[in-house]
Amino acid sequence: MSHSTLAAWRDAALSAGNTVFHSSLPFFALMENSPKPGQPDWGEMACFKRINNGEGILTYLSLVDAALDQHILNSGGRNYRIVPFETIDPRHIISSHDNWLTVYSVYGFAARSDQLLTDAKGKLQALSHATHFHIAPELAEHFHLSFGQQAIDWLDTLHRTADIPDYARMTEDLAGSTTAEIERHAQDALRKADTTQGGSEHVTQCALFDTVEGRWRFAAINDLP
Repeated sequence: MSHSTLAAWRDAALSAGNTVFHSSLPFFALMENSPKPGQPDWGEMACFKRINNGEGILTYLSLVDAALDQHILNSGGRNYRIVPFETIDPRHIISSHDNWLTVYSVYGFAARSDQLLTDAKGKLQALSHATHFHIAPELAEHFHLSFGQQAIDWLDTLHRTADIPDYARMTEDLAGSTTAEIERHAQDALRKADTTQGGSEHVTQCALFDTVEGRWRFAAINDLP
């Protein structure tokens, strides 16, 4: 990566006009280089598969959340790295899904009684919301993904409920951090995570890591719209 931070990388890609799309929210994603014969730069996106909602791209507003999921995926022997969402070319997913693109936006991690829930393998469980976009074939070379005011208002409510009113500023500052700084925040989050095992039926809270205070915050799911 030629830029010192992910924010600089994103800004340079957008200003150069060499991205396939633009997102109204500054998300990040996970990408793994997987060279194929004749395609040395081929990359695999971290996708999320759900029976009812189909396949989509996992995205993150918080780089700490992205780094935590990166640890989870790479613990299985993969080699994902964090990239600005807009540096991905999703056209093969769109064409293979009847001109639809699903974006799974990770907004926190599953929790109950101020404890983060883990799966049977002891891994944290990200919470995400699916947004479906229909991309007309004639627009597939360059399009805009608008998540709308409703999504922004919901995120604001989540962050206020979790007692992080300046979450947007916090994530903006994180995007301007170096990879080493983001990794330190992720390791701090892992050290301070009080965990217990539980499935989706046990989720009553959304957990977010407050990098300013260096602690996990919790928002009751029932308090969200």
